[in-house]
Amino acid sequence: MAMGTLLVTLLFNIIPKKLIAIPLYVIGFGGSAFILTAAYTFNTFTENERLKFDIPTAVIFETTDYQTALEKASKEEKPIFVDFYTGWCSPCLAFT
Repeated sequence: MAMGTLLVTLLFNIIPKKLIAIPLYVIGFGGSAFILTAAYTFNTFTENERLKFDIPTAVIFETTDYQTALEKASKEEKPIFVDFYTGWCSPCLAFT
């Protein structure tokens, strides 16, 4: 809806005869509404995607610093697996 408002506002300001003049602050308002809507939508989508990572797995993941993990792995003679991911990364989601 905000995108439509922005386009209509721009079209009315480009019309040569200026039958309807729309002030620039209306364009700014339309753009701001679009940006806020897009940001909210992206944030909601990202949070929903992050929930896909809250599943039980055979591997026990620990959230710790590298030094602590290195000490524990050395004591138990195990390798360290470092997992980097995001909620919006398609390969990360496919891997999950």
